[in-house]
Amino acid sequence: GGLGAIGRFPVFLGEEGGSQSFWGFATVVMRFPELLDNVRLPQLTERGFGYELWRIHPDTGKKQVIAASAAAFPLAAPLEYPIQVPNATWTLSIAPVKGWGDPPGLLLKGALGLFFSLLLAWLTKLLVESKAHEAGLEALVVERTAEIRESEQRFRVVANASPALFWTSGLDKGCDWFNQTWLDFTGRGMEQELGNGWAEGVHPDDLARCLEIYCGAFDARQPFSMEYRLQRHDGAYRWLIDQGLPRYDVSGAFVGFIGSCLDISEEKHLRQQVAQSEAHYRHLFEHNPAPMLIYERGSLLLTDVNEAFQRHYGYRREEALALRLPDLYPQEERAAITALVERLHGPAFVGEWHHRKKNGEYISIVAHSHDLRYGGRDCRVAVITDITALQQAGEALRQRNAAIE
Repeated sequence: GGLGAIGRFPVFLGEEGGSQSFWGFATVVMRFPELLDNVRLPQLTERGFGYELWRIHPDTGKKQVIAASAAAFPLAAPLEYPIQVPNATWTLSIAPVKGWGDPPGLLLKGALGLFFSLLLAWLTKLLVESKAHEAGLEALVVERTAEIRESEQRFRVVANASPALFWTSGLDKGCDWFNQTWLDFTGRGMEQELGNGWAEGVHPDDLARCLEIYCGAFDARQPFSMEYRLQRHDGAYRWLIDQGLPRYDVSGAFVGFIGSCLDISEEKHLRQQVAQSEAHYRHLFEHNPAPMLIYERGSLLLTDVNEAFQRHYGYRREEALALRLPDLYPQEERAAITALVERLHGPAFVGEWHHRKKNGEYISIVAHSHDLRYGGRDCRVAVITDITALQQAGEALRQRNAAIE
């Protein structure tokens, strides 16, 4: 609180094409009565005089006291001296507390001329120093403005050369700048995209979700990432990933958002193809009439089994996934099968082996396997054929032929 003087210096930033835009004010604040301490007005009270330093308020037309003694109000027939300061006139009123008839009052009349001369000299010095400070401040503002302009120019050069689509927005959430890459992508001019004009190119099915994410992040001052379709200059909609961050000025004040977009259409299409392929493979895996299993290379842990495996071997899925591949083999075959599978690469037929079901029954099997990237891990998938019945039929045929002979 209190009285003071404020100096404000407007700052303008240069724009492309030679125009200038208003950036803000550089401000100097001088507080009263602290600024008048060097004048030593309070010493007048110690010598028996009262004083007032005042002005006429330009808005109300009423008297406004800047500094005053606590004694002898109102002053009796005060001497008044106008003092010219920048953009105003102050008046200093002085009178003896006991009136002009006493000797100190007469002495004051002789001394006031000297006092006011000193006061005017000090105010002149203050004005000169204020002008010098203003000139120094102006030079500093010019220097900082040039640095800001150079920094912005470097950013725009880099942004316009980038393959990413850059944008910035202000406090009203509307976009106030797009880089050349964005404008080339959309085939629209800067004026068309400013504010909410950019939203005209967003696919209608994505617009509501897009604005909801952006506005929510803006209000919370939080980063965001979203995917949406934006219309390209040729009319085709392309998938973009848009990532935005809140912006702050050097004083830490929030000034809006900055964002960058990348065209991920090919990646999006590839992901869709992979998802479709995985869904197709999952269907074939689950509904294959032959038992199938997937195991991880290295650990040999089973990572998946199909429905036919569960029916044929008697294991529930969670029970099967607790097994390692060698656990399915008789003890005497485990070392050999472990050494064999470590050498397998690509499609392979591993010959005839034996597997043990959950109920302890052993069956004869043959298996075909190949490499598979599954769940982000290097695996192999195996298709198992139970040949036990075939072997039993062959043995019966041999015995029958032997009996005939």
